[in-house]
Amino acid sequence: MCFWWLCEVVIRGTFGKLIKKGLTATRIAELFDTTRQTVHELLKRARHVGRKYFRDKPREPEPSKVTDKVEISILALRNTLEWGTAPIQQGLINLPSFIKEPVRCVQAVQLYREIIDSVLARHGINGYAHVHKRESSSEPNRLTSCSKSTPKVRSR
Repeated sequence: MCFWWLCEVVIRGTFGKLIKKGLTATRIAELFDTTRQTVHELLKRARHVGRKYFRDKPREPEPSKVTDKVEISILALRNTLEWGTAPIQQGLINLPSFIKEPVRCVQAVQLYREIIDSVLARHGINGYAHVHKRESSSEPNRLTSCSKSTPKVRSR
């Protein structure tokens, strides 16, 4: 039985052996479908004794930018001004002074429009309006003309 981290340690341990055989870090990166920087980082870790140095370092997750105050601000801008995601995005960065007082929302927060849309969707408010341009027809695969009248032909 092979633990996943043990398999990774064995694979990563081969980098040092391949370097000793004369392969370059670029060639090893191509063989293992990774970057040269990753190969060099693992080779640097391999200089230390022990298999634990080959393991990935634990990383702390970054805190979310969408706090309760930001979420309330997004909903306030949407409900009071009926803005879409792009104006809300700009409003969270720098709201005009005449709107700051009645809305009272946070400032200097940069969010992607998709994040704003997910906040709105979480509360049952659609952020992006999906417009369907397909006409209902008895023959859906037939191309129809835009004009009802037939085009006039000029005679010479």
